[in-house]
Parts: sequence; structure tokens; C-alpha cells
Amino acid sequence: ATKILVTEAGGRFSDFAGSPSIYTGNAVISNGRVHDAVVNILRG
Repeated sequence: ATKILVTEAGGRFSDFAGSPSIYTGNAVISNGRVHDAVVNILRG
């Protein structure tokens, strides 16, 4: 349910690799505008 709420509100949800999967064991949730930058920072 979290993924649906986030995306309907304009946010983005992905794993640390940027994949929209919710089954990898990790998640990045953002407002959407900064999502790619946050994923890149987390990847190192």
C-alpha cells in the first residue's frame, strides 16, 4: 500500500538500484524530484 500512496502523491519509490521493485529488501522513497540524486548517493 505504501508504494501506491507515494506514487499517487507524486513521489517515487524504488530499490537502491533504481528498480521499481518492492521485493529486493531495500527501498528509497522520495518526493520524485530528487529521487535519482538520492539513489545515486546511496549507491556510492
